[in-house]
Amino acid sequence: MRSYLFLFCDWTPGLKSKSEVFATFKTYKEMSEKQTDKKIKILRSDNGREYLSDEFEKYLCEYGIRRQLIVPHTPLQNGVAERANRTLVEMARSMIVHSGLDESFWAEAVSTAAYLRNRATTKTLVDNTPYEEFVGRKPSVAHLRVFGSLAIALNKTISKKYRAKGKLMIMVGYSDMAKAYRLMDPDTRKVIVSRDVIFLEDKYIGSNETSHDIVEFDVGEILPDADEASSSNEIGEDEQSEYNVEVSSNKGSITYGRGRPRVVRSGNRGRPQKERHALNFTKNIDVKIPQSVNEALNDDYAKHWQASMQKEYDALVKNKTWSLVELPSNEKAINC
Repeated sequence: MRSYLFLFCDWTPGLKSKSEVFATFKTYKEMSEKQTDKKIKILRSDNGREYLSDEFEKYLCEYGIRRQLIVPHTPLQNGVAERANRTLVEMARSMIVHSGLDESFWAEAVSTAAYLRNRATTKTLVDNTPYEEFVGRKPSVAHLRVFGSLAIALNKTISKKYRAKGKLMIMVGYSDMAKAYRLMDPDTRKVIVSRDVIFLEDKYIGSNETSHDIVEFDVGEILPDADEASSSNEIGEDEQSEYNVEVSSNKGSITYGRGRPRVVRSGNRGRPQKERHALNFTKNIDVKIPQSVNEALNDDYAKHWQASMQKEYDALVKNKTWSLVELPSNEKAINC
């Protein structure tokens, strides 16, 4: 079995102690052999006591797995595994430092690093990735997001009718059991899985703060990015959910209006993006929604409305939404 298959599983369990190594190896053996229809024939490791127990030795003999040990203090004899481990650790360190989170997130960071590494090219596979080698198709990267960045997740269990349904979370990885993201609540430090997410990829929080301290930026900065919901054919098709999202801070708030988001089809591969109607896009100012084109073009925000209309028009033309034909004499055109 080639070494890259170890990374493929996106399975990098964080062990609390070395005593868990044997049980973890048994789980990995069963899973990898079931998924690949190949057998583990050789196990190469260092001389750590966790690998040399009588129980471990008996298990390897039972399944006919040869043991290979490296010479003490000679890690280069197990260079592939050592290099892979170093790569994941360095990636995880960079993500933690960049996001401002503390070292308690190391397991989530390493798991995310393995997820990303499996979808990147390697010297072992020429013009290919571990994911493609295993699955047989190119991986999608459209759903990838910045580790540790802020995210607004839809709270479907909220009971109060007029409370905002968006909850500020921290993006900590990708679920290995569902087409969704792993998000941590900064108040409770509990991790949830969600696919209805809006990301603020240039916003971060230190792990010692609460959600009330998160948003220390001008809400006007969010608007250009906040209308981009998660979009990926690998994450899965997304229902057009109907909900309001409100991001609050001591400087103002931005609230998205009722109704389903508008689907914008770009003609590119993958799932189309969505746009939601913002009720206010400057702090402490509610913007009145125009009821006609003339009203919009004479509004104080005329240039914003005109830009929005042009964007929608360009999308309709690009996707060939209509064809120009002569209107039959007995028909009446529908207003838009």
